[in-house]
Formats: sequence, C-alpha cells, structure tokens
Amino acid sequence: MSKPKNHNSVLFIATLGVYIGLLMAGAAPAVVAQQAAAMTRNFELSDEIEKKDDLDNKPDLSDEELDSAIEDYAKRVGDFVRNLKKLGSIDEFHPSWQVFDSESNTFAPCPETGALRSVEKSGHLDRWLVPVIVEANFIAEHFTYLADCLPFDGFVNRDQAKSSGIKLKYDKSELTHELSISLSSSTRAGVLFSGLESAFKRFEIEEDEEYELNKVLEKHTSLTFTGNQVFIITRLPRAALDELLAKEAK
Repeated sequence: MSKPKNHNSVLFIATLGVYIGLLMAGAAPAVVAQQAAAMTRNFELSDEIEKKDDLDNKPDLSDEELDSAIEDYAKRVGDFVRNLKKLGSIDEFHPSWQVFDSESNTFAPCPETGALRSVEKSGHLDRWLVPVIVEANFIAEHFTYLADCLPFDGFVNRDQAKSSGIKLKYDKSELTHELSISLSSSTRAGVLFSGLESAFKRFEIEEDEEYELNKVLEKHTSLTFTGNQVFIITRLPRAALDELLAKEAK
C-alpha cells in the first residue's frame, strides 16, 4: 500500500469550494453531495485500477504495509476532525446541538476490476456537514485491500467481494470514527489485528503544526476484533472536541 497522496487534501479543498459555490447558487444538498462524490471518484479511479489481487496465494502483509495502513488511518481521521474544526471556525458546526450518524460500507469485487460499490445510510445531515462526511467515507475504499474475499452478489460476473466500512457519529457527548475490515474467519481477523496493533505501537507522530491534535487523536484511538472483523476506533470525548474547536477559533 502506498503512503497517502498529497492530492487528497488539495482535492478536498477543491471539492469543498465547489460545494459551497453550489450551495450559494441554491442547489439542493443531495445534488451537491453527488457532485462532490463524483469529483473524488474521478481522482481515485486510476488508483483503484492499479490494484492487484492474488486470490489463491494472498501473502502475509509486511511490517511496511501495516505501518502504512496505520499512517493512512491517522491521516484520514485527522483530516476528518480538521474539517470539522474548519466548519466550527466559520460557525457552521455547533457541537452543543448538532448531531450526525452515518455509515458506509464499500465492496471491491474479487478479482478486482477497478469498480467499487458503496452502500451508505445516514440520518439527517446539515448541508454544511455533507462534504465533510462524503470525504471521510472514502477511507473505507482505501482499506478493502486488507479484507478477505467473502460471498457477495452485488457485481456482475462476480460472486465474492472484499469489504470495509466506516461509521461516523456525533451525539453531543462523543465523536466516533470507526473503521471495520471484514475477514474470512475469527482466526484471520486475529492475525490482522495483531499486525495492526504492533504497527500502531510503532507509529510515531511527526512534530509539526498538527502535532497536538494528532497526539489527542492517538490517545483516543484503539484497535480490537470481534468475530471476523477488525476495528480501528477513535472516540473523542466532548470535552476534548470542545478544546480542539476552541483552539481553532482563537
């Protein structure tokens, strides 16, 4: 797995700019959300086509690949919180009364063809939160490669797929960012969990302008596995979120 590409942050800024422009022009949030997703998919398609999968002889993941997975997760959960902070700084995210609950599962066919399928569900979302949630949901696409092929009938001429999911929730007491990866058995899940847990312990945060935020996120991130699924979960308590938003406002 390659390390996160720099175009991700540039893409979000461009997408958010288009989104705000369409909002100002009076477009419906649902239409604008489709536009935002389409823009991002165009950037990601070339990456997806390059992915290869040896179904009969799946090699063990190297330490480098596991380290890269943890780095990718840390970057994406950091981007999610930073984008909420940006909305808070322009008074468009209010943790005292706004809530959201979103879930997205992404499926990659076995063998891979470059096409992915996402199944999403969410409650009401404030229109300013839509692009932030859309962007955060794409983490699931980037972790299907860690999953195993399981029965799935959602693709033509394919009866198996790898899947990864993302749950995003804020209930005025806690912000939750939960990534799940589906394996073929609890034994396989335990192996992946052990590898990712070791990588998480090796992970070192760069001492840059985002060090303090990333340190808080690391403190509130944990890994676990249940049944045939591995979970990487960040739970940010309301007090910690308020502190981060207050610092951004200053």
